[in-house]
Amino acid sequence: MEPEVLAYETALEMMEGTANFAARFAVGEKVDKTVARLRERRPRKRSAGVFYDTGAALCMLLNGSSRLKVRLDTDPDLTILALLDAAVSRLEIEPVEFSAAEAAELRARAEGAATALAERRRQLRKEVLERPGPGW
Repeated sequence: MEPEVLAYETALEMMEGTANFAARFAVGEKVDKTVARLRERRPRKRSAGVFYDTGAALCMLLNGSSRLKVRLDTDPDLTILALLDAAVSRLEIEPVEFSAAEAAELRARAEGAATALAERRRQLRKEVLERPGPGW
């Protein structure tokens, strides 16, 4: 991912993912429900909100960390992704990268989702502006 796309996704996961995690945790929702949502193939119109589930899932992975809340309280710029990176690095395992084909597929899906979202916004704007009523 390009750095600005990664920063955007990370920010959304931090804001919306943590809120969704807290809500799911509060109502006792099981982890497998979030896993099932992540495994669903989403239509392009709905894929824009995947960060609700990815952010919640990242929080679920880190939920056992007793220092998580303390670290987030003392360092507001810390991200879930940075915390996960730190936790995984302590495991001393080699990371696996996406193959070129996997990366190309992910990029195509992300570009398709962004294009679909932009088109949906244009369509909604057009519908609103074409509604009868007083002129703006």
